[in-house]
Amino acid sequence: MEDKTKNELRQVVLDKITENEVQPIPRIMFTALDVLMWLLWMLTTLFGALAVAVVMFVVQSRWYSFYEATHEDFFTFMIEVLPYLWIFVLVFVIFLSIKHIRHTKSGYRYPVGLVLVVSVTSSLFGGLVLHLMGVGFGADRWLGLVIPAYESQERMERNLWQQPQRGLLVGHVQNKDLDKPAMAILFEDIDGRNWDMGVSDLNEEELEFLAAGSNVRVVGQVLRISPPKFYACAVFPWTFDNPRTISELRETRENMISRMLRYQDTKITDIDNKTSLSAVCAQIAPVHRLHFQ
Repeated sequence: MEDKTKNELRQVVLDKITENEVQPIPRIMFTALDVLMWLLWMLTTLFGALAVAVVMFVVQSRWYSFYEATHEDFFTFMIEVLPYLWIFVLVFVIFLSIKHIRHTKSGYRYPVGLVLVVSVTSSLFGGLVLHLMGVGFGADRWLGLVIPAYESQERMERNLWQQPQRGLLVGHVQNKDLDKPAMAILFEDIDGRNWDMGVSDLNEEELEFLAAGSNVRVVGQVLRISPPKFYACAVFPWTFDNPRTISELRETRENMISRMLRYQDTKITDIDNKTSLSAVCAQIAPVHRLHFQ
C-alpha cells in the first residue's frame, strides 16, 4: 500500500513537471549565484570601509580644528561638520552586506548577529587601513571637485571661514613682496573681493604664510566695508590641501591658540579711534572664547 502511494505521488510530480515544462537548472548556475553573492558582500564591505575612512578623516581633522573661531563650543561645531552622508552610507552598506551573505549557499546557517559583527568588523578594519593610506581624505576631496552638490570638508571649511562680518577670511595675498614697515597688504578673498589689510600685529611666521601666495585663513576685524579694509590679528595655514598627521594637526591647533592668547592681556584703549589696533584684536570672538575656557 505504501509503495503504491509513493508511485502515485511520483507520477503526479512527473506529470506536473511535464505539464509546466520545467527544465533542470545546471549546477554551475547555483555556484555562480553563490560566488556573485560573496562578491557583492565583498563590494559592499569595501564601500563600508571607504565610508569609515572618510568618517575617520573628518573626525581626526576636526578634532584639532580651531573651532573657537567659528562656533561657540565644540559640540555645536561637530554637529555641523559630521559627515552624515557617509554615516548613512555605512549603515546602508552594512545592511546590504548582511543581506548578501545570507543569500549565499550556506549563509542561512549563520546567525544574523554573527554576520553583523563580521560585516562591521571588516568595514572598520578596512576603513582604518584606507584612512592610514590617505584614501578617506582623497575620496572626500575628489568628490568635492567632481560633484558640485557634494560638500567636501575643504568646501565646508571655506564656507566656515569666509565670513567677513564675523572677522574671518580665506584667500591669498596679492603683493607677495611683503614689507614689515609698510604694515599693510592687498588681500584677495575667495569671493574675489580685495581687502586693504593691516598686518602690524602679525609675527614673522604669519607674514611668511602670506608671502607664500597660497590660501590662508585670517582672523581679525573689518574696519571698513567700502572700500574694504580689514585688520588681521592672526594668520593660519590652509590644512585641507594635503593629508595631515595627528602630530601636525595638534601642532597647528596649538599654534593657532597661542597666537590668539597673545591678545588676552592687551589693555583696551580708545578702540573707536583705533589708537590701539591690538585692543581691537583683544575683543574678537575667538580670544573671548579662549579666555573663558
